[in-house]
Amino acid sequence: MKKTIAQYMTNYKSKTSIGSYFRQRRAGLIIQLIKECYEQYGKVNIIDIGGRPSYWNIIPEEVLDGYEVKITLVNNSDELGQCTDRRFTSVVADGCKLDQFSAGSFQMAHCNSVIEHIGDWTNVVAMCQEIQRLAPTYYVQTPNFWFPIEPHFMLPLFHWLPKPIRVKMLNKWNLGHIGREPDILKAVIAIEEIRLMDNTMFMALFDNAQFKKERFLGLPKSLIAYQHHSQIKTDV
Repeated sequence: MKKTIAQYMTNYKSKTSIGSYFRQRRAGLIIQLIKECYEQYGKVNIIDIGGRPSYWNIIPEEVLDGYEVKITLVNNSDELGQCTDRRFTSVVADGCKLDQFSAGSFQMAHCNSVIEHIGDWTNVVAMCQEIQRLAPTYYVQTPNFWFPIEPHFMLPLFHWLPKPIRVKMLNKWNLGHIGREPDILKAVIAIEEIRLMDNTMFMALFDNAQFKKERFLGLPKSLIAYQHHSQIKTDV
């Protein structure tokens, strides 16, 4: 069966997909952050907002074991159920308001391709403030608004079209990971739930972060903000 664009771009079960390629490239920076956390604290407790256990397959098991990594997965529903892997704990909570955790409860906070899914700007600001409150080290990644291919609907220039046009397209066609939405009201919700941001907006969310741009064919595809006490040399 011929691969669809969505499968080719973001089939994380396939090592040959573009999505898997970029995740593997990100792994180097994440491992460096984990290593530095371990050297400073002797353990690495990570809060992963919106995370999945399968995502962490990008990090070799010997790294997770060697640096005593424990990961708390936070999602707003119980879709993960009970995690059988001893490394993971699953928590149902609102990632924009994590009052059950005190400031500095973790050594590292992680959020990959999530902040563009949480609605309006007020929610985005709240989640990013929680990330910085909960851990001195953090890693946050989000797609870039100015990359021409929308990563969820998998159409070139789709996210640059007026919202009414995008709603009508989703109402009629099967698009990317989202699929066709025959109910026009639900189609509006699906469109409004995904809000990409540009580099200026992203940088405004993090006061003391270092920033990195992932490029594809020379164009900035994704934006990354990260922080740790030491200076990490990376190409931006």
